[in-house]
Amino acid sequence: MKKISSYLLFLLLNQIDLQYVVGLSSLNNYISRFRMVFLRACGASVGSNTVIRARATIVNPRNLVIGENCTIGRNCNLMNFATVCIGNDVEIGPDCVFQTNEHVVETFDKPLGQQGATYQEIKIGDGCYVGANVTFLSGVQISSQIMIGAKSLVNKDLSDKGLYGGVPCRLKKVY
Repeated sequence: MKKISSYLLFLLLNQIDLQYVVGLSSLNNYISRFRMVFLRACGASVGSNTVIRARATIVNPRNLVIGENCTIGRNCNLMNFATVCIGNDVEIGPDCVFQTNEHVVETFDKPLGQQGATYQEIKIGDGCYVGANVTFLSGVQISSQIMIGAKSLVNKDLSDKGLYGGVPCRLKKVY
């Protein structure tokens, strides 16, 4: 019962966004801290100095592991039916999607929703930067110190340090 009430309080506080209201941004910081307290009470593992901005969707807090000093942007959707693991010092822009499930398609004679699903975790290494509107598909692993440009689709592992972008996501520049 405690986890349910904590999750409801998280959802309530998640709707309050005063970040861009003049004179109320400091109040927004307190609300964000309370949001993290209730998320931890639901079973999420969230490091210190981590902020999840308002209106983020988190399907299963117990499948969420976030390191220290991270920022998750506004309106991010963590469809974490499997674990989403985010390292330390990671910046994730607004409107990103983490999709840990995929439909199983074995035949076209049967409705898609009745064929089952597969679930694979998503891992993001330390020090990564993710632009706005990036979509991560199930099972991808991102190494440390990788930058992903806005509106990219990450459908495979990214291992070389560098700048990635596009649909599908490809290495654009090594650094």
